[in-house]
Amino acid sequence: MLAHADVLMLQQFRPPEDVAVYYAAAKTLALVSFIHFAIAATTAHRFSTHHANGDHDGLLAPDRLIRIGPGNRVSFAVACTLEAVRRAAVSAARSRRDRLRQ
Repeated sequence: MLAHADVLMLQQFRPPEDVAVYYAAAKTLALVSFIHFAIAATTAHRFSTHHANGDHDGLLAPDRLIRIGPGNRVSFAVACTLEAVRRAAVSAARSRRDRLRQ
């Protein structure tokens, strides 16, 4: 019941069409959050290992961090999330490397 409290409250103040849009958006966001968590859980230890070993080049090589086999099917949403995670990791690794060089 508590998981749907927001939808139940929204039903009191908005028409059913608005509630349906909100519900669909909330469920989509939950799926995106799950994908983000799954990717972070499977790659975080690799980032930590490279960082702990001082392997900044390893942090900049995303193909060593995230591997997708040829037999796996990856949806467009997962592929976009992987790219966003990769870009964030590369940017963070470069800024750390630049700070260490100074």
